[in-house]
Parts: sequence; structure tokens; C-alpha cells
Amino acid sequence: MAIEHVKQAELETAIERARVRAAKTGELRPGVRDTSVTTIPDAVADFVEQILTDGTYAREVERIGKEDPDLANI
Repeated sequence: MAIEHVKQAELETAIERARVRAAKTGELRPGVRDTSVTTIPDAVADFVEQILTDGTYAREVERIGKEDPDLANI
């Protein structure tokens, strides 16, 4: 199938027509807005950053993988 160049205005018009049709038939539903806010305390964020950058996390992953080879492949 060959793809021809389509002008931006024509594309926008086609998309808007499709949206209108979808809304009329009930296919277009409003998006769900997530209003929850997840906050990580600074102390926890600092700790995670520390163990990731100082090698602690990598060493523990390696140790656990040696102790239980099944976990090493997860």
C-alpha cells in the first residue's frame, strides 16, 4: 500500500470527524484522570539513591542470585 503525503489540515479534519462519530456511537469515553499523588519521603528517596549508586543494591542482587539461582533469572 502506498502512502501519500497528507496535509496536516486534512489529517486534523479526518481525526475530528472520527472523534465526533465515535462520541455519537458511545465508542469515545472520557479518559480517567488520576488525581492521587504519591509522595516518597526525602529520607526514603535518599536511601534508595544511595544504595543504587554505592553498589549495595547490585551486591545484594548478586548475593541473592548465588543463594537461589531460580531468582537470578527473574
